[in-house]
Amino acid sequence: MSGRDVSYIQSRLDALQEVDVRLVSMLDNLSTTLDLLKSHKQAGVANEAEFKTAASGFYSDLSHAAVSLSREVKTINNKITSQTGELDLLPVQINKKSVWVNDAKLREEIEYLDKLADFKSIEVPPDEPERREESPQEDKKIPETIDLDDIDMNDANT
Repeated sequence: MSGRDVSYIQSRLDALQEVDVRLVSMLDNLSTTLDLLKSHKQAGVANEAEFKTAASGFYSDLSHAAVSLSREVKTINNKITSQTGELDLLPVQINKKSVWVNDAKLREEIEYLDKLADFKSIEVPPDEPERREESPQEDKKIPETIDLDDIDMNDANT
């Protein structure tokens, strides 16, 4: 391998390490968010600011990690297809074999989180039917027909 290949691979590893750090931070924020939900459920003490910070940190880290990882995959694919003779990398081929495995694991995790946060016991107030907003113009009654006998002509002359 040439020095250029080694530096390219090292830069890719550094970028992937940054993605890994973001994923760890994301999991830490998720853990904090779930702990806050659990403590609020048990003690009834809500720390809304800390919850918002942890939740927004989770989504920020998730977004950054997803974009960075997608960028790395695209960079490697572009490098492989454009310079097949210069770089000794094989294209990544990932085929999902057992689709049902992930679905079963996902359902299991959702059930666990439901038990942990006890979302089933939270009562949601019923939705109120929407009331039609009345405009200020509807309050004024406009006569449909004007009777000329009702008009005082003395007022019109002044």
